[in-house]
Amino acid sequence: MALHYVDGFAGRGKYREGEPGSPLIAMQIGQRLHEYRSGNLNLSCYNVEQDLEHFQSLKREVDTARSQFPSVWVETFYGPFQNHSDLILRRIPPSEDTFVFIDPFGYRGVELAQVLKCLERRRSEVFITFMSSYIG
Repeated sequence: MALHYVDGFAGRGKYREGEPGSPLIAMQIGQRLHEYRSGNLNLSCYNVEQDLEHFQSLKREVDTARSQFPSVWVETFYGPFQNHSDLILRRIPPSEDTFVFIDPFGYRGVELAQVLKCLERRRSEVFITFMSSYIG
């Protein structure tokens, strides 16, 4: 079984206090599921980050963590989510389960058309965090 995790606003990988961000948590969960299912489940992660400093940190953290989570495949993209979402969706077979996590800072960076493309797939779910404090 193949699962896909798309993190549209992946961040640094680890927060400044050292706690893991969503990309590293996904890798950890993917490895646990792989082991729990006796190798019959593999997670592919697609991380997108548009801030260069955060992207470089994310890349370092993911590369460091790879050896701890050998069953998890990870690809990291630099730039805005809207620049990579179509490419990522083309790489994921429509018949495979996909979870898309969208949590921008503010309300810009995600167009409804992009979200709908993800939801058109029968086996996809999209989780959007809306930070209303940025509008105020």
